Amino acid sequence: MNELTKAEEQVMQVLWEIKEGFVKDIVAKFPNPKPAYNMVSTIIRIHYCPIKLFEKREIL
Repeated sequence: MNELTKAEEQVMQVLWEIKEGFVKDIVAKFPNPKPAYNMVSTIIRIHYCPIKLFEKREIL
């Protein structure tokens, strides 16, 4: 398994801290200069969505 980049780790730390929320909520937690909305969205899509899809399969 590959290690997270610094940006990925920062985004995931915020997500773990707030537990749930929208991309705008994650971006809002960063100090200025804030990361681009698209960058945060991409990181979430790459790292978080596969986990949720796997969990939904387990329920079925």
